[in-house]
Parts: sequence; C-alpha cells; structure tokens
Amino acid sequence: MTLLNYRHNFEEANSYLRLSLSMLGKYNLPPNLINFTLCYEYVMKSNKVLMAELDKCFNNGGLTDDKSEELFKKYIWDKDKRFLEQLNNVLSEQLKTMLGDVQTVHEQTSSSTSQLDHHAKRLQSTESPESIKEISNEILIEANNILNTNQSFEEKLNKTQSELEGLKKELKQTKEQSETDPLTNLKNRRAFDTRLDEEIERAKANSSPVTLIIFDIDHFKNINDQYGHIVGDKVIRYVANILLKRVRKHEMACRFGGEEFTVLLPGSNGNNALAFAEGIRKQVETSTLSIHSTNEKIENLTISAGISIYSNHEDSESFINRADKALYLSKSNGRNKSTSL
Repeated sequence: MTLLNYRHNFEEANSYLRLSLSMLGKYNLPPNLINFTLCYEYVMKSNKVLMAELDKCFNNGGLTDDKSEELFKKYIWDKDKRFLEQLNNVLSEQLKTMLGDVQTVHEQTSSSTSQLDHHAKRLQSTESPESIKEISNEILIEANNILNTNQSFEEKLNKTQSELEGLKKELKQTKEQSETDPLTNLKNRRAFDTRLDEEIERAKANSSPVTLIIFDIDHFKNINDQYGHIVGDKVIRYVANILLKRVRKHEMACRFGGEEFTVLLPGSNGNNALAFAEGIRKQVETSTLSIHSTNEKIENLTISAGISIYSNHEDSESFINRADKALYLSKSNGRNKSTSL
C-alpha cells in the first residue's frame, strides 16, 4: 500500500499528465490540486474503488467541489489511516491465532505430561519385562507427541514472525511515503511540522539552540513562464539535492511548498546557520544548469534565505513567521541574500 507514490519515469509521468489534463477538460473540472490528483489517480488505474466512485459522479450530473474534497480525503489523504486500521486488524488476528496455538500446545503438553506421570507410576509398580517393554513404548509415543507438538508450534511461530516482519517493513515504508515529498524526496510539510514541535519541546527542556532557515527560489514564476513547468520541477529537484547533500544526520531539510524549502538545524547558533545558508546560496548562484533537449542555459538562478533562532517560550507559528519575515527582507533588499532575525 502506498501513499501518493508517483515514482514514474519521465515518459509515464508525461503520459499520465496529459491524460489527467484531458480528463479535467472533458468533465469541466476546476484545475485545482484536489481535482488534478483525483484525475491522476484515475488514469493510473491503481484504485478501482475510486475509479468506480468517479464514474458514478460523472454519470450522474458531474463532480461537485464538495464531492471532490470528500473523495480526496477518503481515498488519498486518509490512505495511511486506513492502512493502520487494516494493520491493526491483521495484528489482532495474528495475536488470536498465536494465543490459540499456545493454548493448544499447553493442552496437548499437559495431556502428555499426565500420561508420562501415569507411566512412571506403572513402572514403579511392575517388574514384568513385558509390562516394562509395553510402558517404555508408550513413553516413547508420548515423548514423540510432545516433540511433534513443539515442532509444529515452532513452525507456526516462525511463519507468524515472518508475516509480522513483512507488516513491520510495510508500515515503515508507508510512514516514510506519507512524510516524503514525491517530487524531491525531501521530507514534506507534514513531517516538518511534527519535527518542529519536537525540536521546540527539546529546546525548552534543555535550553539548547535550534535554528530555522526558509529558502525560496528567486523569480521562480519567471522560470516556469520562460522554460515551462517540467524545467521548473527540475530546478526544484536540483535545489533539493543540494540541501540533501548539505544537511547532517540530525538536521532536516523539507519542501515547505512550491519553490520554498525549510531546514531545521538543532544545536546550531546564528553564525553557524548563516554560514549554512550562505553556502547553499552561493552554490545555487554559481550553478550552471541547462535544458537537456536544447542545451539552453538557465540564467541567473539564485535563492534567498530567511533565518530565525528559536526564542524561549515562542510557539511554532511565531518561530516560522520570524524566518518568513527574514526571507521577505532578503527578497525586498534585492534577492540572492541571507537575512537573520
């Protein structure tokens, strides 16, 4: 099960894009993110239930804004929630089965133990070779029953363990996908919000510094207008790759939205954060990017940054707003700058 896992090659993605846009036009749907995503899921043909729901709408008067939002929430936004519910059901069944197997082993072992105790008492009360031989055979049978029962239980436990390991792996993949931006492979806004709250709580508890940087690609609309959205996406991925290579293990780079990115630097003071931001800014400024199909160079690619150092007792909204104001100052003062507040 995946969540917005659109990992297609260029040809596939381009085909799905054309079909999605055609579908938007065919049914006269407003070209917003929700409707586009629904159409993209439809033309991928990966969600048969959603396709049936959409067909029903199209055959009965069209798709309203309210219905679009309802379907988006039900089949796309809440996929991870439904997966966790399914996982919970599977784990419950696994536990019931395991407990049943344990009870069975307990009953069978208890029965064999009683039989062995009975045979031991018989051995003590007989001296007949024939009786001793008979009792010995019966003891071997009970011992073999115990062995078979334990072996069967071990095989079931191994199977259950294997299934649980598979579920654990799938759960980890689902969590990662739900927190990852599909275009850049950076963490998304959802993951950023969670991590930001954690770092703020840590800063309050330990009086440790944490710095937030917001980056924004300068004149990005002009890039889209001049070179097209496909090239615009490549520029976003290029900047994202720079951030991925620069952040350390305990730091976090996210795609904040559109052409904006955030970086959280736990343990970094203002000077370190400014040096980090300037390093990114200068690398982007000196980049030489060209369009593969035409070899045309993308001129004057730059990025601006706003930096804020966490102040005790402020909430996440205030923290972000200060970085945003710093970014605004960088933009207002000519762009291609880093400003700290």
